[in-house]
Amino acid sequence: MMNNLFFRKRTLRYEQLAQRQLLTAMSILPSPPTAAAAGEGETASVEQQGQRVTIIGSDNDDTIELILGETTHQLTVNGDSTTYAAAETSEFVVRGDAGNDSVSISGTTRNESVQLADGRLELASDSYNVEVTLVEDINVTSGGGSDRAVLFDTEGDDVLNLLPDSANFQDASGNQV
Repeated sequence: MMNNLFFRKRTLRYEQLAQRQLLTAMSILPSPPTAAAAGEGETASVEQQGQRVTIIGSDNDDTIELILGETTHQLTVNGDSTTYAAAETSEFVVRGDAGNDSVSISGTTRNESVQLADGRLELASDSYNVEVTLVEDINVTSGGGSDRAVLFDTEGDDVLNLLPDSANFQDASGNQV
C-alpha cells in the first residue's frame, strides 16, 4: 500500500532576502607601482632615511645585490657597493624601473620568510624587511635558519624546478621570479 504523503500537491513559496555584500579575496602583496610612479632616470638612486634604504632603478638594465648580515648589510647597485650597519638599517625597498632589472638577495642564519610573485618580493625576519617591485629577475639565497618561501604564480604557464639545494621559479615569459 502506498503512502499518500508522497503524492500530495505542494506549493512552493519563497521570500526575498535582504541585500548582502559578498567579500572577495585579494593578494596579500601590493600591486607594483608603474614605472612612472617609481621614478624614471638614467642612473639608479639609493637614499637612506632613518632605518629605511630605498633603491630606485634607472631606465637601463640594473643589477642589485643585497647581502644581509648579522652586523652589516652589503648593498651593490650596478657595481657600486655600500655597507650599512645592521643596527641602523632594518628595511630595504627596491623599485626597478625600465630595463631588464635583476635583484639577488642573500639571507642570514635567522629565520626568514619570503613571498614571491611576478616581479615582486617580500622578505621578512625578526630584524629586517626587504620589499622588491618592478623587477624582472629575482634570486634569493638562504643563509640557513628555518626559512619559509611562498610562491604566487602568474596567469601564464609558470615553471617551478625544485632541487635538493635550490629552487627556480620562472613565469611564462621566462623571467626568473
